[in-house]
Amino acid sequence: MLYTVVDMKTKAVIGAGVAIIAIVFLILSFTSPWYSYTSSSEEMDIELDFYLEEVEATVDGDTTTQSYEESDLDEVGSTFWMTEIFLMIAAVGTILGSVGAVLVAFDILDPDKGASLAIIGIVFSFLSVAYLWLDLSSSFNDDLEVLPWEERGPHEGVQHFWGGASGAGIEERWGPGLGWFLALVVGILNIIVFRATNAARRTRPESGPAREETRPPAQDEVRR
Repeated sequence: MLYTVVDMKTKAVIGAGVAIIAIVFLILSFTSPWYSYTSSSEEMDIELDFYLEEVEATVDGDTTTQSYEESDLDEVGSTFWMTEIFLMIAAVGTILGSVGAVLVAFDILDPDKGASLAIIGIVFSFLSVAYLWLDLSSSFNDDLEVLPWEERGPHEGVQHFWGGASGAGIEERWGPGLGWFLALVVGILNIIVFRATNAARRTRPESGPAREETRPPAQDEVRR
């Protein structure tokens, strides 16, 4: 069964469209909190939103924003800095993936090469998510070690990336924020871009030697 060039372009255009959506999600990821911590007690309510470059603290409705250097969270800041580097590379890869899909749609670039451009976005999107998951808990505990026990709360440090604790009249919850989930979705979208662009390879018309046109024998030849 032969496929048409229109099928090829449709798949590549779908890949380009998905890549554009991924870019929008990346922008939102850069501007959204990647992690959050809440603590509630009879004395006060605390909410911390951790962005890639700063932490926003809300205490009983009053909100302040500080860089990680100002907040004395050096190890946590280093983790988010590395996460941001990975996300920047993922952004470059996602843009390259969208460009590759467009070039394939216009039959300028080979589908295999166009799809390969999306691999960078796939790898570093998931790497940014995985790195924060694996490194943030230890970074929190390293920074909390310099604080008195009374300032640490009852949970003896953030032992897991996602969880909570209660004790001494304090209820605590911590886990990933919107930015982290958006980066995860970006990785999935980049996989779709890769598959859609690469699928265009199977929709190119088959090429081969031209077939000779066969005609029915003339009546005179039949009579002979």
